[in-house]
Amino acid sequence: MLRLLSVCIAALTLVLASPSTCEQSKGKSIPLVKKAEFYLRQGVGIPSGVYASTVPRFAVTGSGYFAVESHDWIYLYDEDSNLIRKIGGKGLEPGRFPYVCYSVTVSDKCEIVATDVRRRVNVYDGAGNLLKTLFVPEFRFSPTLSRKYDTYLIASGTCMDIAEGIFVYDYNTGRAVTRFFRTEEDELELLSSKNAGGWFPGPLFTVTPDGHVLCTKMFDHRIFEYSLSGELLYVYDKVPPHYISLREVQAAPPSEHHTGEEEDGQWEATWSYTGCPSMYHGDMFVVPRRLLPPYYLDFYSITEKRYLGYCELGEKPFVYSDSNHIYLYEHLSDTLVVVGKYTTSIAQKEVKVESEEAPAESLPASYIRNVMTEALVDTAWGGVEETSRFSIVDLSGRRHAFGEFLTSAPRSIVIFVRPFYDCPFTAMYEGVREFCAQRDDYQLYVVISHPFKEELEFLLGGLTLEAIVVPNLKPGLVMEIAPSYPYPGLVVFDRDGSVLATYSTYDLYGEGGKPIDEFLREVDDMDSSE
Repeated sequence: MLRLLSVCIAALTLVLASPSTCEQSKGKSIPLVKKAEFYLRQGVGIPSGVYASTVPRFAVTGSGYFAVESHDWIYLYDEDSNLIRKIGGKGLEPGRFPYVCYSVTVSDKCEIVATDVRRRVNVYDGAGNLLKTLFVPEFRFSPTLSRKYDTYLIASGTCMDIAEGIFVYDYNTGRAVTRFFRTEEDELELLSSKNAGGWFPGPLFTVTPDGHVLCTKMFDHRIFEYSLSGELLYVYDKVPPHYISLREVQAAPPSEHHTGEEEDGQWEATWSYTGCPSMYHGDMFVVPRRLLPPYYLDFYSITEKRYLGYCELGEKPFVYSDSNHIYLYEHLSDTLVVVGKYTTSIAQKEVKVESEEAPAESLPASYIRNVMTEALVDTAWGGVEETSRFSIVDLSGRRHAFGEFLTSAPRSIVIFVRPFYDCPFTAMYEGVREFCAQRDDYQLYVVISHPFKEELEFLLGGLTLEAIVVPNLKPGLVMEIAPSYPYPGLVVFDRDGSVLATYSTYDLYGEGGKPIDEFLREVDDMDSSE
């Protein structure tokens, strides 16, 4: 039995209570549609567990690079996961970090903005060349987060008077222009009563395309919209249906000191932490909720000033969003990080409902069916009829037509998998292995896709499979032919490479799905009828 890595696909259907003191929003559930993946080595040290997505540590630059913060370095990767450049490093010289890099963002001019723990902000162009270093003495230790918009630098954190807040600076002179969004006395009392003071980052924020500042506090469900001059413009005050307020839970044990380790997260799992807002698709923004699974992502419309709905992310923390995509951590381990790229139905069309408070059942049933169909069709096999268009890259880096790996057997069953989903793979492999062992006219293959040669070689060295194993260093090459990639799926091929049948993870676990044995009986019946 293959045991790649013990990460299983779980269907989480937990329904959470919401605060009784606030008005409950009944926004609709918004499905995500997976489009691609991005791989990077865990050597860059991305946090996991409770601190997986508290402050921005991942961004997409104007040059199309992925900027990833890790301690005292920022790593720039291209879309093929190749390391292009490292920025920063520990040191006192301009562009370096005296202590550690704490967060990374991208400005409206596609500049990379990095915050150091010792009250320094470095600004680089999209290719990683240093443009300017600013000192922000108004903060007691460090800004939690900094962003640049036009000729302004905006930073948040614990200020010299101990209260948290947001400062706006003139980028050219470095002088503070205004301060707003202070932590109030009653809020400090709440944190103290829950033994939560000092555990989490200060105010988090993003900047809209027209220069407004959207602000959140980790213990509050509301999102506050300010002008750069500090004027409060609007408050998004609807309570998401999954939200559990910090006010409603018991206090954390006074003796428990948070370290970010998973075993220290029991108390954090009882309430809904509010994360950093992030712009999405022009006139929308998203807000991640909760520090531990199940994670949620709430959607808001800026132009309509309303709550749109939410997506349950399960065990995948939110990473980042931009005008086109939402990024989630697919996998975090000591050797590898996988970031998934998603889109949503509301990014393509908005469904009008009679009232924002209308119950979910008021949405047309046809709309629900269409959204779910789109979610499956866009991530599943796209109707490919034969293999001649597709190829893989072997361990030597050579590219081969996929059909070259098929033997002269009358039928071939190919399972496509990557090293993170052993639960559905095990079910498929065991069923197909037994099926092929009883038939002389079938050959079983397992295509394992992973972008790093040394890790794929190490993985293959520990495998014992009753199948022809085909390693592939370019996962993107099999996305269109694999039925439910990146989740395991299989394809039944005829001798000439034409597709006879497909079976995906959605078939295995989805609503109305069927066991692998039932699918194989249908394949057997198909052979008998022929």
